[in-house]
Amino acid sequence: MDENTSTTAPLPITTESVVSTIPSLPINNNFIIPPLTTSQAYPNLVFPSQQPTVTTTYSIPPLTPQPPNTSTIITPSFSLSPSSNLTQESQLLSINASAQAPIKLTPSNYQVWYTQWRSLLIGYGFTSYVVNSPMRQQLTSEFWNRQDQLIRSALVASLSSEVVPLVLSADTSFDVWTTLHNTYARPSRARLLGLNESLSQATKGTQSMSSYLQHIKQLVTTLNSAGATLTMDDITLHVIHGLSPEYRGICDSLRTRDSPITFDELHEKLCDYEAYLCRQSAASSMPITANFIAKSNSNNSRNNKNNRQSTFQNQNISGHRNNQAMNSRQSNKQSSRVICQYCDKPGHVVKQCQKL
Repeated sequence: MDENTSTTAPLPITTESVVSTIPSLPINNNFIIPPLTTSQAYPNLVFPSQQPTVTTTYSIPPLTPQPPNTSTIITPSFSLSPSSNLTQESQLLSINASAQAPIKLTPSNYQVWYTQWRSLLIGYGFTSYVVNSPMRQQLTSEFWNRQDQLIRSALVASLSSEVVPLVLSADTSFDVWTTLHNTYARPSRARLLGLNESLSQATKGTQSMSSYLQHIKQLVTTLNSAGATLTMDDITLHVIHGLSPEYRGICDSLRTRDSPITFDELHEKLCDYEAYLCRQSAASSMPITANFIAKSNSNNSRNNKNNRQSTFQNQNISGHRNNQAMNSRQSNKQSSRVICQYCDKPGHVVKQCQKL
């Protein structure tokens, strides 16, 4: 060890020495620590109340098939081997057509059939299968082809027997959807003329008001989908022309209406007026029935009185005849007891004797 280096032993630290080194602070019993707000405690955290409200409107476009691109479309050719292992096999979805699309397509109900299938395809996320033409990578994908064939099978199952032959040559769901759209969504000119004629000649007749308006709406929907532009005023005029004269009151109010009317409002007003006419008819038939019953009762009482009088008269006549017969029988008896004193023969007196 160096001689110039001096070593000093460290002083022991005690509680008294530590306390003595801490300066004394004044104690204020009135001091209150204010609470921290959430924004002060977490300045970088954004809460829902501070977030800007963003409103998004989701509009569903019509399911119109897009024109195919012939440069990228090939005929689907693939083979399903038993040993193939699909990574997405658990994601295959099938549509139960009999339960989820019970309305089968006929040549006259395409709009109804289209409405139910549009909701199904949007709900399952299958719109790209029927709207967009298949691409090369899709046609070579085993999973895509299996899902496409499930959709095609469900579409064919919802067709009537007279429509199925139209899609026998359609290999994909896009081909089936396009064929049906081109056939029924765009009717020919002759069919459009027939629909216009049916709309102009439609009458309520004996059917209910609800059935009559549903028939009108079906014709209008078909015409509008084919490119016709029928306004609500045109529809109202067609509806009015098919009503009977008993609806003249509400027809006049609809003609003189200043504000436009919707089809739902028109349906409600006409159905209410139909119910009003039924109540009026039932109320007016009750006095007629009562008068008929009263008249029938008076006629019956009169007939009974006449019958009693005629019976009494018949009894009097018969009694008179009986009295006459009795008198004649009594006179005969009395006359049979008389003996003529001239000829000694019974039955007459001398003045009546023929021998005189």
